[in-house]
Amino acid sequence: MAIIEDVGVTVTLRAITRAFNTRGDATETTSDTTITGLVVLVTADDNTVKSGILSVGDAVGFFKPTDTAYVKAGNRVQYQSVWYEIEGTPLVYNIGGTDIHIEANLKRYMT
Repeated sequence: MAIIEDVGVTVTLRAITRAFNTRGDATETTSDTTITGLVVLVTADDNTVKSGILSVGDAVGFFKPTDTAYVKAGNRVQYQSVWYEIEGTPLVYNIGGTDIHIEANLKRYMT
C-alpha cells in the first residue's frame, strides 16, 4: 500500500547521534536525508492537545514503513521550514501482516 506516497510530501529528516568525548562533554552529530511524510499540525481541539501530549503548534507525522530506521525519538523533521523533534516511540500500523505507515508525535523544535 502506498498511502503515504500518494498523499505525502518530501520532508527533511535529520538523524541525531549523541555521544560523549573522552572528557565527558556531550557531542551531537547530524545527518540529513529526505523522506516522504504527511505532517498534520494539531489544534486546540485535538485529543493529543487536550490530554497534554502535544501543544498547539506541534504536529503528528505519518511516514512510510520503510523509514523506520530514520523515524525514531530524538531525530528531527523539517516541514514548511519548521523543525520538529520526534517524541516518544513512533507507532507502526499493520493490517493483515503488512506495515502500512508509521505515526510519530512531533514537538516543535526551538534552537
